Amino acid sequence: MFATEDRTPTVTRKGIDLPQEIELLQDEAERSSPEELLRWAADRFGSRLAVSSSFGVEAVVLIDVAARAIKNLRVFTLDTDFLFAETHDLIEQVQQKYGIRVERVRPLLSPEEQAAQFGEALWKRDPNLCCKIRKVDPLKAKAAEWTLGSPAFAAIKHPHAPPQKNSNGTLTLVWSK
Repeated sequence: MFATEDRTPTVTRKGIDLPQEIELLQDEAERSSPEELLRWAADRFGSRLAVSSSFGVEAVVLIDVAARAIKNLRVFTLDTDFLFAETHDLIEQVQQKYGIRVERVRPLLSPEEQAAQFGEALWKRDPNLCCKIRKVDPLKAKAAEWTLGSPAFAAIKHPHAPPQKNSNGTLTLVWSK
């Protein structure tokens, strides 16, 4: 789950920066239910909060929990243009069940454009470049869109780990239940 900090310097409504706020709340978060933690994130970030989903089992469970805890839930997925038909079907089922629209974040190049520029089967010859084009760059573009230049993000993840600021500017907050 990701959320952007607002454009003001990383000062929260409490007058402390977001990493400090998360550190102060970590003990409480570890004793909180996922629903309580998600409600905190929704209260804290409002419409800037979004669930990132790969549509694996755990991700769909998170969507279910989040949909019960957060009004106007925003969900996005990385669509590399190579998702299985079953994944597309599952996305449609989730949209119908929860009354949401799943935003699909896509690469700039279609598979055909990528093949024309880099040759067929790039994933076999240069998997790092293929992943950069199809996964890394689209997610970086999405992050830039959210932050409008601000590097402050909050990621809520499981399993248990202390809060930390990651090299990509993401903050990690966890729960242990």
